[in-house]
Amino acid sequence: MKVGAQWRLLTVGDGDLSFSHAWVTDRQHPHLVATVFDDERALTEKYGGANITALRGANIPLHFGVDVTEPETFDKLPERAFDAVLFNFPLLPNDGSAANRQRQQRVGDSNLRHRRLLWYFLHHCSRYWLDPDGAGLAMITSKAVKPYDHWNLEGSVSDHTGMQFVGCQSFNPQDFPRYTVRNVDRQGAVKATASVSYVYRLPGSAEPVDVFQPPRCREAHCRLCGKGPFQHPNERREHEQSALHQRMLGYEHAWQQWLALQVQETQ
Repeated sequence: MKVGAQWRLLTVGDGDLSFSHAWVTDRQHPHLVATVFDDERALTEKYGGANITALRGANIPLHFGVDVTEPETFDKLPERAFDAVLFNFPLLPNDGSAANRQRQQRVGDSNLRHRRLLWYFLHHCSRYWLDPDGAGLAMITSKAVKPYDHWNLEGSVSDHTGMQFVGCQSFNPQDFPRYTVRNVDRQGAVKATASVSYVYRLPGSAEPVDVFQPPRCREAHCRLCGKGPFQHPNERREHEQSALHQRMLGYEHAWQQWLALQVQETQ
C-alpha cells in the first residue's frame, strides 16, 4: 500500500485501531484521522484500550460509532478533507440471531450484503470525504481468496459511486508490524493470507498511481471470475458452463437488480 508522505488519510472500520496505530508509529505518518464502527466501550471490551491510548497520545483524532453506510454517523468528521480513505478487510459482523442465520442460508445473500457495504463506502468517499483538489483515492484491502474475491471489487461494485477502479497494489503486512487483523466479532487475530489493495480514484484526479491489473481486467480472462487466459473459444465456453461461473452470474444478477433500484432512488 503506497501513499504520499503528506497525504491526509482517513481510516474507516479499523476494528481495534491497530492499523491506524501502525500508520502513525511504524510508518511515521501523522496526517491521519481514525474511525471505527464500535463505540469506545465495545471496542475496549473486545480488544483492550492500548491503541486508543497510543493514538490519543499522538494527538490523532478518533471517531467511534462510524458506520460507512449511514451518513448521519459522519457528522463530526471533516468534509472533503482527505487525500485517501483506507478500508481494510471489510467484513460484516454476525449478530448470532436466528434471522441472521436464515439470511446466511440464502444463496448469495452474504455476497450481496458485502457488495452493498463496499458500494456505500465508495459512494461516500466521493460524496463526503475526498478532497476533489487532493489525491482523490480510496483503497480497499481484502483477502485474495473466496468469498472475498467473489465481491467483484475490480468491476461493478464501484458503478454509480463517483469512483473509478484503477488497479491493485500488493499489501505487505510486514510494512505494518503493529497491525493485527482481528476477527470481526471477537478478540482473536485472523490468520495471515494473501491480500490485495484495490485502488479507486475520483474521475478528476490526476494523481499518478503505481498499480497492476488483476486477472479480471486482463485480456482473454473472464471478467466475472478472473479465470484464464483462454487460448481458444471452446475453453471460454467450457468455463462459462462451470459451477463457478454460474454462481458468479447469479451474484452479479442480484447485484445489478439492487444497483438499479439504488440508482433509481437517488435520481
